[in-house]
Amino acid sequence: MRKILLLVAVFLLAVVAVFWGINRVRSDAGKPALPQIDRRADGNAGSNARQSPNVEDLWGAQDRSPAEDSAAVFNDWLSAVAKGDGLKAEQIRARLMVLLRGNPKGNQAVYRRAAQILADRSVESDLKFPLVEILDRAATPSALRVFLDLLNQDLSPDLRRRLIAAVSDTGEYYWDKSSFAEVAPMLLQSWRETRDPQLLQALAVAIAKVGDVNGVNQLVDTVLGQETQSPSYSAAQSALKFVNNPGLIPFIGKRLSRVDAGTAEMAVCADILASMCQVEATRVLFEWAQNADGQYAALVREAFARISDPASVDYLASFVNAARFKSAFVRTAVLTALKKP
Repeated sequence: MRKILLLVAVFLLAVVAVFWGINRVRSDAGKPALPQIDRRADGNAGSNARQSPNVEDLWGAQDRSPAEDSAAVFNDWLSAVAKGDGLKAEQIRARLMVLLRGNPKGNQAVYRRAAQILADRSVESDLKFPLVEILDRAATPSALRVFLDLLNQDLSPDLRRRLIAAVSDTGEYYWDKSSFAEVAPMLLQSWRETRDPQLLQALAVAIAKVGDVNGVNQLVDTVLGQETQSPSYSAAQSALKFVNNPGLIPFIGKRLSRVDAGTAEMAVCADILASMCQVEATRVLFEWAQNADGQYAALVREAFARISDPASVDYLASFVNAARFKSAFVRTAVLTALKKP
């Protein structure tokens, strides 16, 4: 009796396996094939191109050229997504980001194909959204160019939001600072051309993070020259707290100390320096305060109240009591700000 039951169970399992295989074939056959990159377009491979590497090969391919492998790895990722192999897709995605980041000026075939996929309304979001993240984390000028070009097109609201968020990530910690000189003009040009409030906000944040002097000066000038109700004013004003490039300290300090600087310009520049949380920025701000007239006491108090990093607080505590101030009102303002709870 047990043998009969065992034979019946084996038979049923075999039937289930056959039907599952037939349905899987039908399911795969009904799906449109995801677009692949022709690697020959970039001259990366010819008729003797090697087969796409498996996951283990990808992680061990340290001796291969990123320019040679990126298109094949991108095709592997597309295939893994199409097959629903989440684990393999995640592993390949991580490798692809490394390859793209390692060759900032190359891999143009990948960027062109990525742009086509993201612009194609027939491609579903479960492919587009991870692709945006790949390009975001690649952190290259070419990836930013893809985002900015796409944002000039008619996109779904969800994809547009993700692209705008990716633009605002420009200049984040995972970006190579050597790329900043190339992306700064791109950001500034888009800032001057767009009227989209959400994109203006993202661009302003990116400009502040990148910390190019022309871009930051543009943000400051916008705050000083625009009506407070305008989207560009709001975007620029809220983004200035992200300025953190030490190389900008002399330029901001110069604007702050200009003889013809108005109260508004002083307030903006003082807030930038106070928000940088850097001792050098605090030193420049402190030297300006020592020479400031009494009419700026309230401005000084507000700026110094923003200083919170321990190193800057310690610096001020070491010098403020012995320092000479042009105005006793300003000295009192600094001391009052330092005694904040």
